[in-house]
Amino acid sequence: MNAHIFALYIKEQFWVSPQHVSQKQVQKNIAVQTLTQKEATAQKIVEQERGSKKQETQPLVQQELIIQDSATVHRMLHVLRLEKNDPIIVFNQDYSATGTILEINKKSCAIALQTITTTKQITPTIHWFLPLLDRTDFEQSIYHLTVLGVTSITPYISKKTRHNWGSEKDFERIHSVMVSAAEQSKQFCLPKINKPELLEKLSEKIASNSIAHYHTILLDVAGKENLITTLGQFVEQFTADTSPILSHSKLTTARKTVTAEDPTIADKPANLAFIAGPEGDLTPDEYAMIMPHVSAHCTLTTTVLKACDAIFLASGIARTMLV
Repeated sequence: MNAHIFALYIKEQFWVSPQHVSQKQVQKNIAVQTLTQKEATAQKIVEQERGSKKQETQPLVQQELIIQDSATVHRMLHVLRLEKNDPIIVFNQDYSATGTILEINKKSCAIALQTITTTKQITPTIHWFLPLLDRTDFEQSIYHLTVLGVTSITPYISKKTRHNWGSEKDFERIHSVMVSAAEQSKQFCLPKINKPELLEKLSEKIASNSIAHYHTILLDVAGKENLITTLGQFVEQFTADTSPILSHSKLTTARKTVTAEDPTIADKPANLAFIAGPEGDLTPDEYAMIMPHVSAHCTLTTTVLKACDAIFLASGIARTMLV
């Protein structure tokens, strides 16, 4: 993907009609498009059966997108300084598309779409149990985790974290941070941000196996294992072992037996979850509460890192090793 092409988050859906039509007409257009796609598929099957060498009928796809949100158009004109014929990438929560600007003025922007791609989550999935740090560090952590394609984030409240986060305004601000990160990195799948939970409740969930499909790694300067070594073992166990059931260890779980419905399931790595302490660290009681339920207790460096730096470093190492 070209790093020099601007990526822009938009509120518009890609199926929005470029004309000013009623919602009823838009739905009718969608139905016609779906019908056309079915007809094209049926025609393709018929031609294959007859051995036809005729050019295949292409399904109807949206070819133009009109952006009319005033804030977005203003940003395109006066911040990004985009002009007619400039290439652009637009995306929302579900799709990303490449295109070229046909026309742009103070009220709207018309884009000729070239490709539309469904947004896909990077695998294996990574979940973060994130301490509620001070505002700047918390937002920086969310930004970095979005860039690295983290799947979901659950903020948690401990004795040394903030306790006053989780309003509608807070979620709106975090969404804008994630959008900024996605535009910069061109990693368009935004993490799911869950409601904050007390660390005690979080520990109960881990203990009750409600998130047992994750291998939860606790990061701590006094950790007993090196994160790179631990992840290296994790990768080896899920790529070298071809048996339906993995050997028993802290970093492995039983895999499902290979079936005809999903013959590749034995090769799929388990998902990871990370948890790190806040700036003032977890208390001894909180460590005692969490430790029995994590898969590994890892350290990153021999020095003491800020919480937001440790979060970024651990996620970057995981993504690099688990590509």
